[in-house]
Amino acid sequence: MVFSLVAAVASVTVPAHARPGEEMEVLQLFYQENDLVVTPTRTPKSISQVAENITIVTAAEIEAMNAHSVADVLNTVTGVQIANYTGPAGSPSLSIQGSEGRQVQVMVDGVSHNNLGDGYPDISSMRVQHIERIEIVKGPASSSWGSSLGGVVNIITKSPDDTRKFGGAASFSIGERATGDFRGEVSGVSGAFGYYLSGGGLITDGLQPGTDLRSGNFYSKFEWRPRHGSTLTLTTGYDTGARGLARIPLLDLSIHNRYDYLFSTLTLNQTLTDELSFDLAFRGSRRNVGIAMDMLSTGEELGNTTGVDTNLGGSARLLWQQELHNLIFGVDVDFGKLDSATVEN
Repeated sequence: MVFSLVAAVASVTVPAHARPGEEMEVLQLFYQENDLVVTPTRTPKSISQVAENITIVTAAEIEAMNAHSVADVLNTVTGVQIANYTGPAGSPSLSIQGSEGRQVQVMVDGVSHNNLGDGYPDISSMRVQHIERIEIVKGPASSSWGSSLGGVVNIITKSPDDTRKFGGAASFSIGERATGDFRGEVSGVSGAFGYYLSGGGLITDGLQPGTDLRSGNFYSKFEWRPRHGSTLTLTTGYDTGARGLARIPLLDLSIHNRYDYLFSTLTLNQTLTDELSFDLAFRGSRRNVGIAMDMLSTGEELGNTTGVDTNLGGSARLLWQQELHNLIFGVDVDFGKLDSATVEN
């Protein structure tokens, strides 16, 4: 069982007034000066004023690389190491600049995707269609995100498309070893109500025998703006899949894994004045993971291990912004419980 509380946290951020010209020229090769990031301080901040080592991967870049999972995206980022030996069905390890996987915090909509058993984030099961951008902080970020000595991978999802009432897209790709990626999305805004829905599936027989994958995913975001300066947002995500991890004929052994992961958030964003805003968020998640070993020759089950993570949490934040200064008061509360026959709570 895990319980954490961060209360009465106040921080002041003061942007730099000047940067060496050479440094700004290099920065502008990759980003616009007014691009905003939220991961370093958990509040929107111009990337030109961020001291942390941060990389941003946008939805357009993800589409251009035809990535199927978050693991595929992170594998292209300098300083991030992905160890994957079995292709799309793999369960790769994640490291940032030599850190351990459990030291990297992976977030989606403010919900941690690290499991409670060993802190491992299953990035190969996370699909990319609903991602607006990924912000990667390389190095300690514990002052903002808690347990994140190695870094943070903060996934920010798409919002309803306010340029139309209804629109969407669908795509599919196929490859060798019966590999297929099928996905689609719809989005729009009508009056005070906005919606974004996406879903899809990834299947493959794997690069090696016994590394097949059958998976599906769904994501939704609904926004309601009852009046100017107020936004109520509800998100829900679900990932499910069954995959082979290994087939070892010499030992007459097959190892396979099944996972189901559901998470949801409810957030209120309220602008009080031109300089003062208030955010209130609730979050919850449930992860069910099982690993089984069978005999190849007979199919007889040799062992089965399951674990169920349940997480509940919430946060509140009061933000005062001026041209050169930000003052933040906030509180985070999280409760986690692991039910497993092999891991003690």
